Formats: sequence, C-alpha cells, structure tokens
Amino acid sequence: MFLATAVLAGQAPDRQTADKRPSPGARKEREMRTLIALTLGFGLMGFAAAAQTTVSDTDGNGTFSIEEMRAAYPDMTPALFAEIDVDGSGSVDADELQAARENGQIK
Repeated sequence: MFLATAVLAGQAPDRQTADKRPSPGARKEREMRTLIALTLGFGLMGFAAAAQTTVSDTDGNGTFSIEEMRAAYPDMTPALFAEIDVDGSGSVDADELQAARENGQIK
C-alpha cells in the first residue's frame, strides 16, 4: 500500500507538468475572481465620479458665484447659496464648498 501511494504521489507532478491547462473548476474560479475584481473596480470608479460634482470658477477669481454654483447644482436657490456662504461674502470659497458637501447641503 505504501509503495502504491508513493508511486501515485510521484506521478502526480508529472501529470500536472505535462498538462499545463487548468482544470475546468480552477478556470471557472479564476474567471469569477476576475469578474468580481472588475465589477468592484468599475463600481468604485463610478461611485467616485458620482460623489464629486465639479464646480467651475469661470471668471477665475478663486471663488464661486451663485451662477457658477447653479451650473453645477441646478437646484441651487439663493437661500441655499446664502446658507453655504458662511462668511457672507457673496461668494463661496473652496472651504465653504467642501463643508457644504460634508454637511450634506449639496451632493
């Protein structure tokens, strides 16, 4: 019995070496792992893209006017803009914009 086990065990690597193709089960598992990785990767990229709306400073003054905010957030009202403009300067700076995003005032 020990001799038969030793012979079979000794032949197993030779069979694997001769046949480099993965078994159907191993191939299916690898395909599933690849599919899961791709799905997660694309899903996270989509989430990141949706999570951050870009506001453009079209006049280049370093802050955002209500018109610039409305271009990115069409539902922007004067009241919401005033709420986001914490310092009352009449424009929203990058810190105020980030705080509004973090507080859920805008998405």
